[in-house]
Amino acid sequence: MATKKTLEHPSLRMVVDNSHRVRVVEAPQDNPPFSIQADAVEEDTALVLSADSSIIYDTDEHPISLMTALYAEPARIPGSVVIQGSKPYLFSAIVHDFNQHISFREEWVWCALNEILLQCESRKITALKLAPIGTRYGTLKFAEFHQRLLAFLDRHEARSLRQIWLVTPQNY
Repeated sequence: MATKKTLEHPSLRMVVDNSHRVRVVEAPQDNPPFSIQADAVEEDTALVLSADSSIIYDTDEHPISLMTALYAEPARIPGSVVIQGSKPYLFSAIVHDFNQHISFREEWVWCALNEILLQCESRKITALKLAPIGTRYGTLKFAEFHQRLLAFLDRHEARSLRQIWLVTPQNY
């Protein structure tokens, strides 16, 4: 039977769970509890949610050419993960599709989380920063995501991944 113990500190909370070997540490965005090799965030099919909101037009290319290029950009599949950079990698969990009537579905979160964990294993990542996917723009609550994450880790055999920094929401 799994035993869980919670250790508290003013700015972070560590959940020790003996049923798997991954340590989950809750900490705010501005207080990293350890160095990371990958950062997982919530995103949409067009990668708009993470885009810089300031508009800077400093190109000689005609605006219609730019719009055509954007239109030709392939849409990502909900539940998938877009990987950018390296050490730290950026894992963008595609969990929103603004072209659909209902733009967010919980099953996309769990598909993306599974893919993130698989990518951690294939890239031998030991430390992951994980935004609570589906809680910022979706309908999931932080506590529900955290509980489901621990259950997910119970079913996932981690060979490389040792610690997850679960970013806590502001005012948590």
